[in-house]
Amino acid sequence: MDDLILVLQDDSPIGLVVEDNSPFTLTIGDGETEYPVYDGATEFTPTRETQVVVTARKVLLDNITINPIPQNYGLVTYNGSVITIS
Repeated sequence: MDDLILVLQDDSPIGLVVEDNSPFTLTIGDGETEYPVYDGATEFTPTRETQVVVTARKVLLDNITINPIPQNYGLVTYNGSVITIS
């Protein structure tokens, strides 16, 4: 494996792209941590329940897509005296 060494001059963010599904090791300062690649779903549609995408301490190789609320979902609003379902 080839090493890539980056020296940052300030606190600017840096982007990192990994092109395969292999875990990689990221060394920051004197610490070293290996991050596995997230291999779960990346497309979600809103539901009535909370959805948790378990990505903590993992590397995502694709964007996560949140679909729009489906047309057949009803919107309930209340103005203090009238409930409207649209």
